[in-house]
Amino acid sequence: MPPEPSPHHQRIEGRLARWLSPLAEARNLECLTGIAILDPANHDKNYRVPDIIVIDPRQILRRGTEGPVVVAIEVISPHDESREKFGFYAARGVKEVWIVDPDTRDFEVYTLRSGVYFAILPDDTGRVRAPALDLTLSLGAGPVLHVAWAGGSAEI
Repeated sequence: MPPEPSPHHQRIEGRLARWLSPLAEARNLECLTGIAILDPANHDKNYRVPDIIVIDPRQILRRGTEGPVVVAIEVISPHDESREKFGFYAARGVKEVWIVDPDTRDFEVYTLRSGVYFAILPDDTGRVRAPALDLTLSLGAGPVLHVAWAGGSAEI
């Protein structure tokens, strides 16, 4: 089992969740932390817990969700297993997965197509469009993760 997230990890997770929450709510979605994505055939023994999910609140069960999840965000840690979750996430229909490094703010965005995740490559300016929530992510000096949407932006 991976170790508990560090305070730095939790701080970045909290910041991401705080600015994502109103964006999710504007789409009638909910942004939650620590919610399990469950295998419908075996809730008790086969599940994964991303750091953050964005989901239609009607899809939430007592212990988690079977999906579909709009976005799952993994804030990486030492000895991280985030990428090993991709097959499970694809089988549950998670539409988009973000991987964020809390130290460098480097990020990756993957979108699900025909059961396989594809990395969304940056444009000529280094920006990556995250289509599930219609956001643009880019890396700034500091390091800073810059997130922009119609009518606003945030720096994490």
